[in-house]
Amino acid sequence: MPAPTRRSFCACLGLGAWPLAGATAEPTARRLPPLALPSLFEGQAPLRLQALRGRVHLLNVWASWCAPCRQVHPWLVALSQQRPGVAMVGINHRDRRDAALRWLAELGNPFTQVGFDPEGRARPALRLLGLPETLVVDAQGAVRLKHIGPLTEAVLRDKVAPLLDALASPAR
Repeated sequence: MPAPTRRSFCACLGLGAWPLAGATAEPTARRLPPLALPSLFEGQAPLRLQALRGRVHLLNVWASWCAPCRQVHPWLVALSQQRPGVAMVGINHRDRRDAALRWLAELGNPFTQVGFDPEGRARPALRLLGLPETLVVDAQGAVRLKHIGPLTEAVLRDKVAPLLDALASPAR
């Protein structure tokens, strides 16, 4: 394996190209950390990751300055319309509030809650490698899938949708 380059290091920080794009981690069963972030929307309750229990969630970490995040967003909007039983939660990472609000006004808001993280506290707490990152979280708060980089139709069809279906089905 070649030595990491500056370019791949920047990608891991969400600052450059995507050598990890499309990387999907298998189920980790790691629980969400006790992280609380203020809401992106003034006057709304903070996003508390440990409170995301009792329901299946799709958690997407994004920023308005992130070009791959712009690619992912239409898929998230469509998914939120196709699967209203899945709570879509966003974390706006290392961004400006006004830019993030403009982004959602322009592209649509698929999220039931959006945490605002201008300092990047979610990076170490969620072990983020870059942006966007999408996690599927089961009703017990365990991360069942982590996808690094832009979601594609194939990833949604072959990995995310079947997992959401399996998690939404009552135990037999």
